[in-house]
Formats: sequence, C-alpha cells, structure tokens
Amino acid sequence: MFKRRQQPHVEKEQALSDVLDGSSLDMIYPFSWEECTDHIESGDNFIRVIAIIDYPKSRYGNWLSELKRKKGNITIVQFLESSNSTKMVEHYNKTIKNKQAEVLKTFDPLKKRQLEKQVEAA
Repeated sequence: MFKRRQQPHVEKEQALSDVLDGSSLDMIYPFSWEECTDHIESGDNFIRVIAIIDYPKSRYGNWLSELKRKKGNITIVQFLESSNSTKMVEHYNKTIKNKQAEVLKTFDPLKKRQLEKQVEAA
C-alpha cells in the first residue's frame, strides 16, 4: 500500500587531483609560476618582457645596451602586424616628394647628399 520513497542517489565527486598520481609527475617536471611586478619566476628561470615598439631612425652606439648587459639566455620574439598597403605607399610618396622639394631648396652640398640618400632609401 505505502511505497517507500527512494532517496535520490548521490554520488560523491572526487577531485581530479585525488584520482591522479601527481607526485611522480612533479618529480619529473616540477612546475612553479610566480608573477612579480617586474618579472615572472618559472622554476629556476626568470622571465622579463622588454617590448621594443619603435626603432631609431638613425643608428647610434649602444641603443640596445640594456639588452646586451643581461646575463643568461635571451629569447627574441617578433610580432608583426599587417597594415594597409595603400596608406604606406601614400606615406612614402608624400615623403619622397617632400624630400625632393627640400633638395631643390638646399644649397649645402652635405645636406643635399643626405637628402638624396634618404630619397633613394625610401
């Protein structure tokens, strides 16, 4: 007559760390990651990001001296983003026209030669 209510079946969920044996993996490949304000520590390695967003227009001595003074391994990663080619062509055309006009106005032979080299480089 009276039926017993069946209690819902509750399964205990085990955490993944309880099921997997992580001690042997930690002995083979220990991993630690700590973020500090000016660098990142990963195991015995120290990681610091130095971003170079622009290069100087003319070369001068030791512009990368801070990078050369660093000890240890330095990995250089280059990220290039494509841009609109028509804007670049317009910019170069305008620059070349301006430099050519400046060459016509200049009487100094040294300055004239520098401007001509800049036009050729563009």
